[in-house]
This record gives sequence, structure tokens and C-alpha cells, in this order.
Amino acid sequence: MYSTPDGSKALTAALNCVDDASLSIATAFQNARQRLLNEVFYESAKPDKA
Repeated sequence: MYSTPDGSKALTAALNCVDDASLSIATAFQNARQRLLNEVFYESAKPDKA
């Protein structure tokens, strides 16, 4: 669970990763998690482009 410090926005999600040493996707998984957080918490804070 992630939330803004003031609690005005929260995200509860499950991202599952079963990693195989020969097919490691850890980097892709971490990038996907960061992109999700950016979309929810940071993109919505940016003013609309006119």
C-alpha cells in the first residue's frame, strides 16, 4: 500500500513476480512498479498542458 503523506490519495495493489535466475525480470518488474506509482501519484499532480 502506498499513499501521499496527507492520506488524500492511496493505492493498494498487488504486483506479483516469480523470478527465474536464467530469465531474470527483476529490473522490468521494478520499472513497472515505479511507472505505476508515477502515474498515480506524480502525473496527476502536474497541471494540464494547454
